[in-house]
Formats: sequence, structure tokens, C-alpha cells
Amino acid sequence: MLSETEIGIKLSRMGPLSMHEAEELMVSIAQPEISTETRYEFLAMLRERGETTGELSGFASGIRKLSPLTRIPGTTDIVGTGADGKRTINVSTAAAIVCSALGLKIAKHGNRAVTGIFGSADFLEKNGYQFDFSQREAENRILRVNFLFVLANLHNPAFGRFREARKRIRGETVFNLLGPITNPCDPDRSVIGCNAPNKMSVYERVLHRLGKEGVIVCSEDGIDEVSPSAPTRVSFVNGGIFSKTIDPMEEFGMKFDIDEVTGTTPEEIYSKTMSSLSGDNEKGASFIAMNASPALLISNAAGSLGEGYNIALKCIKTKRALALLKRVGSLGNDSEIGEIHD
Repeated sequence: MLSETEIGIKLSRMGPLSMHEAEELMVSIAQPEISTETRYEFLAMLRERGETTGELSGFASGIRKLSPLTRIPGTTDIVGTGADGKRTINVSTAAAIVCSALGLKIAKHGNRAVTGIFGSADFLEKNGYQFDFSQREAENRILRVNFLFVLANLHNPAFGRFREARKRIRGETVFNLLGPITNPCDPDRSVIGCNAPNKMSVYERVLHRLGKEGVIVCSEDGIDEVSPSAPTRVSFVNGGIFSKTIDPMEEFGMKFDIDEVTGTTPEEIYSKTMSSLSGDNEKGASFIAMNASPALLISNAAGSLGEGYNIALKCIKTKRALALLKRVGSLGNDSEIGEIHD
């Protein structure tokens, strides 16, 4: 591990780093004793020159290394960059619940609302979810209900230690890119929603570099989800990289204005998310199913996005997803490992 003096020297001479060097630097600079000034210098330098794929991969690995949680094999994440400003329902969380109800092992990385008004953690907390758990308890939750929510600020200490340095930058830093790829459970597969097209290639390269499978989506109307109202660019990472643009009507047989699945208050967003996940809100249910479909496809639970959509929509309409959410919300720090049987 590097001392603060060694970090300073490295930053003053810093050219492109290997993945291993980037991991070592992140682990060192995120230690509690390192000053905000040194962290600020690190962020400012990267903001000026940019980051390589190897560096992003190494920084992400370093952040995961600092978490008290460790890898859970066989899991899938559904996560977005956020900051699209659209105030949609909690669609990625709801899609994760649907996928869990369909048998996928979901380890979702997320946070409370930062740029929005009602985030993933806010939604789950309102349903009784408890975020503080050990590695054994995390594995227990996956075994019992196929679902785990990892609260970034709680389980990734590096994010909290960089808070003051990030405030001083007053703009985007490397940490804005790192959020979707720093899940401590190190999932095998990820569905990543981007709020800007230029970020797609970043995640394509990083997932490919790390040997992960994934789908990266970015809609033409600016949401970091599969859109119900506009074409969405979709990139598949599975050994290679393949991209295409899909239209919601052609792919799913549904198309409607994004305003149908947004809200202006936390209460409205929560209410619309619940009615959508229960199947009572038809357009909301379709929006959730659209965003569950990529995870079902890359997990081989569906043969196409369209088939995944239909499978997810049926899961919602038969109340399986809602039943799973209730079980997820009732989980505490259980000590006994066992499966819940329907």
C-alpha cells in the first residue's frame, strides 16, 4: 500500500496506469488517513486527462476490494448512471424484483435519491427492507429470495471518503462512471443504463476487459433505461460487442409517452411504482417488463428481448413479482439459511 508521500509523487508523474497499478492507487488513496487535498488532486488530474479502460477497471476493483462484502458468483445487477432528470418510477428496482421472482439471482447496487427525488433505496426502505447485513446474511438473502440490494454508501466506504474532494471539483468526476461497476458482489452479468450515448462505449470496454457479460442501454429521449417512447440503443457484451437500436413498438408491441411513467413527488413515484409492479398500472407494468427483458436475455431465461418482455409481463400480472417484493421487505438479519417455497 502506498503512503501519502508516495501517492503525491505518483500523481505528479502519473502517466497511464496498468489495471493493477490503478487498483493499488485506489486502495491506497481511499484509506481513512489520506487527506482530502490528495484526493482532490487525484480527481482533478483525472478530470483533466481522462481515464483509460484499464484504469477504470482497476479503480473499480480497488473500490470493491475495500468493501466488507465480497463476490457472490452467479449474480446479475440492473443498475443505471442516474442523473437523467426524468423522475421516472423506480423501474430498475422493480425490474430487479421481477427477475428475482423469475429465478435470477439479483444483487442490485444502488443508493438513495441523489439527482432524482426518490431512489432505489428509498423505494425498498418504504417496503421494509433492511440494508445493513454481513456477507453471510447477504448470501442468505440470495438463497432465500434471489434478491439483494447493496446500498453503495453503506457497503462501499471509498465513496464516503471521497465525498469532500468530489464537492470541491463541482462537476462530474471518475466516480460518476464508477458507480455502476463497483458492486461489491462483483456480479457475473450487468444491465447498465446510461444517461448519455458517449458513456456506452466506456462500459462496453470495461465489461469486456473484466470478462463480464452485459447489456448497456441508452434511449434517444435521454433516460438511462429502455424507453417506452423512443428508440433505445442497446449494446451486448458477451466475448465480443454487438450493438443495435430497438423501437418499443417493434420490439415489445407497446409505445407510450414517458410522462405516463413519471411523477412529481416521492409519494407519486412510490404509488405509481407499486401499482405498476402489481399490474394495475398497465403502462407502468409494460415499462418494467421492457427493462427486465435484457437481464432475462443475458441470463438465458429468454431467447430475445421480446420474449423476455412477455415473460416479465406475465410475472407482473400474475402477482408473482408483488409477492416477492413483500418477502424481500420482510427479511431481517436472519441467521438460518433456507429457501422460501411457494
